[in-house]
Amino acid sequence: MGIQSNYQIAKAMRNRILLFLLLLSLTTNYSLAQNNILKIYSEILKSENDSVKVRKYFSLADEYYRIKNYANCFKSYDTALSISENAKRQDLVASCYINIGSTHSNLQEFVAANNSYEKAGILLKQQQDFKILARLYFSYGNNYYFLNDTKKAIAYYRLVLNCAYKSKDSSLLADTYNNMGISYASGANYDLAKVYMLKAYHLAILDKDTFGIAYYYNNMGNIYNNMKRYDSAIVNFEKSKYFKEMLSPKTILANAYLNLSSPYIELKNYKKASFYLSQCEKYLDTSEYSSDVMHFFNGSYAVNKGLGNYKLANFFLEKAHRVKDSLNRFQTLEDVEYQEKLTEYKNSMVRDSLHNAGKIQAKNLELKRSETIRYFMIVLVLVVAVFLILLYKRFKIIQKQKQEIELQKNIIQEKAEEIISSINYAKRIQQSILPNESYVKKQLNKN
Repeated sequence: MGIQSNYQIAKAMRNRILLFLLLLSLTTNYSLAQNNILKIYSEILKSENDSVKVRKYFSLADEYYRIKNYANCFKSYDTALSISENAKRQDLVASCYINIGSTHSNLQEFVAANNSYEKAGILLKQQQDFKILARLYFSYGNNYYFLNDTKKAIAYYRLVLNCAYKSKDSSLLADTYNNMGISYASGANYDLAKVYMLKAYHLAILDKDTFGIAYYYNNMGNIYNNMKRYDSAIVNFEKSKYFKEMLSPKTILANAYLNLSSPYIELKNYKKASFYLSQCEKYLDTSEYSSDVMHFFNGSYAVNKGLGNYKLANFFLEKAHRVKDSLNRFQTLEDVEYQEKLTEYKNSMVRDSLHNAGKIQAKNLELKRSETIRYFMIVLVLVVAVFLILLYKRFKIIQKQKQEIELQKNIIQEKAEEIISSINYAKRIQQSILPNESYVKKQLNKN
């Protein structure tokens, strides 16, 4: 009892020290974020390129997100969106909507996320930008996976594969294969899960991606663990640990040892499980409220219970419940804070909308007026064109009539000349036959 009490006191002191260091780290991170924000603002003011400005506002949004200032995070995205729309850059507009959707998704606002993704999708389908379109579908798939709709998630992951093949994005292909494998595994379709995991593994080998290889063996270990093939699970978890040791971050190593303890607990090999949990504890910050910490305490509870250390088992069970309650409480506080920030953001959006409504209405009236003038000019041009066509046709008819009259006149003149010629000819014949006038008179006088 005394040993357990001393153990609890030592643990409590250690937790307090770690909590103090965590708070100090958070304060330092906040100050760093503020410095980064000021630096980004100065870069935005210096820049005259719209594309660069938009990217800088994306970085600004990321910094605000890091310090959980969600209202300014969304305002940064809105500013980027406004710049993109004014520049008439549909690719940047689509990127804005994707980033807004991803942020909503991270905050578990899945409906808002899908609305943003839909707007991006309309623009990207027009442009046929397969790289960004693939990223959009990938976000859609993740969204539906978190909503536990694995069928829709897989459908969108398939669309990602089509676009990723065309854009030759091997990194996105590997991530998509992994996610498809996890989606199939969550539906207990382990055969298909393994097929897609293996495809991701081959790409990781080609890219020499150590994390991707470690991730593959980790996922395969989880699949075999769920299938209760614990020996295969251990083999894969061991391989995952080997590659995670190359990466060396403490959280990754802690997770590797925690995963290895799981099949041994199921096999009731509590000594092995205890060994891996003790290794996990070396790298795990038990003062931090995380799912790994909760699983560590649950595993320690199962091991001690199996070894007959019931008091210590109850101690770890209590710790596990405390971490679980804390996680739920922090999640609730985070949700409240997020809702407050989101309300503030929505209110600011309403104010901005009202301010811009007049401008939009005036612009619409101006557009309508210009359209009316344009239609009037088109009608006027058509009327003038019809009048000119009719006038031309009338001119052609008159010209034709004049030609016919001239032709008739010429015919009549020719006939008249012919008649006169005939009369003159007859007169000459008559004169040649009859005696002349002096002879006739002379003869009459004799008689």
